[in-house]
Amino acid sequence: MVRDPRPSDLTAIVFDGVDKIQHLAYRYMDPSTIPEKPLDWEKRVIERCKTYFKQVDDFLGAVVKSAGKWARIFIASDHG
Repeated sequence: MVRDPRPSDLTAIVFDGVDKIQHLAYRYMDPSTIPEKPLDWEKRVIERCKTYFKQVDDFLGAVVKSAGKWARIFIASDHG
């Protein structure tokens, strides 16, 4: 991650993939709705969803670390 040496009063990051996945593939992420015996294509969807959210988690971790101990991090979601 490239760090700009100039301070920022506000930085916003939008992950629109989170919203798209929630709408299109939620049933492949919620343990109560995942197919008991997923088909091969469903297994690929489940794995890709997990991979995406792992990447988002890793990126957010890097942002928090880069921001430093005095930064305030707010996370908002329209899905709760």
